[in-house]
Amino acid sequence: RAGLAAAFLAGAGGIVAEACLTGAFVEHRPLTAGPLALASVDVYAFVVLLIVVLRDARQSRAAAALAERRRIARDLHDEVGHGLATIAAQLEAAERVRATAPERADQLVEKARGSAVEALAAVRNTVATLREELVVSGDLAGALRRLADDMAPLVGVPVEVHAAGDAVRDPFVVTNVARIAREALINIGRHSGASKALVRLDTREGDVMLQIEDDGIGIDAHGGGNGLAIMRERAGALGGTLTLRRGSAGGTALHLVAPLGETPSRTPTR
Repeated sequence: RAGLAAAFLAGAGGIVAEACLTGAFVEHRPLTAGPLALASVDVYAFVVLLIVVLRDARQSRAAAALAERRRIARDLHDEVGHGLATIAAQLEAAERVRATAPERADQLVEKARGSAVEALAAVRNTVATLREELVVSGDLAGALRRLADDMAPLVGVPVEVHAAGDAVRDPFVVTNVARIAREALINIGRHSGASKALVRLDTREGDVMLQIEDDGIGIDAHGGGNGLAIMRERAGALGGTLTLRRGSAGGTALHLVAPLGETPSRTPTR
């Protein structure tokens, strides 16, 4: 046992030095053979392991936060920025032709008004991604119902929720599944042209099964945009899989299947 622990310490290298600098090892004394020495080595090994876990957790949280900020910046640039530029161009064009072609100017102003509505919807969707209220405690079915109520006016379509099975209260599962559902509903509002959305949850037989379907035009199941990569990352954190296919109503059907037991990572992704 001492040999294994000592080998672990030796392999930790710089982590041991970090432990010394942070005060984890207040005093170093040569260890002599005996039960106390073995116990001391075990304690040191545990401390080093704890430091490694905490450091990795900090790095994971920082990386997730940075990725989320970059995604929001892209959304603002690609959608809000483009929308505002379009509005400015349409109004400038209307001003130029106001005296000679007033009907054309009115058409351009009307187009600018439509662009403003689209830009406002993009802002609302971006704000929705920042609402930490959607990362809720309590059971998963209730979280999805509250999510649907909150998101319906933002995405512009009614959202219906059907839930069956056992109550799921694991904060890790609730948080990640709710974030997947939120991203899917945002995509429906942005890209699908749907008139309604349906969320189905089934938590029987040790799995959580989520299906979100719309009656719109569908989206590219293999594309890298539309938040698909983020949703797949969250599904992976749950130890599950996420797939997209053509829905029964002609739009897109998202399917998530994940186990309710232990998962590879217990740090919710952003």
